Amino acid sequence: MLDDRRVKQINQIVSEFCDLLTSLPGHTQTVQHEIHASSDEIVRVKPYQLPFASQEFVKEVKKLLELDCD
Repeated sequence: MLDDRRVKQINQIVSEFCDLLTSLPGHTQTVQHEIHASSDEIVRVKPYQLPFASQEFVKEVKKLLELDCD
């Protein structure tokens, strides 16, 4: 947990740079990455039921996909 002094510092920085921040994620051209798989073979597995605790995470991912965030 942050103490009051740290909270004030963070709030000051956020206020100072609020024009650079947004509540919606966006795209960047600054960083690029690649993912290399060990093989091109398709993996087929039976779907499993998603734990209740993970459902909120899935909702967030779906929301990002709807916003077209790569």
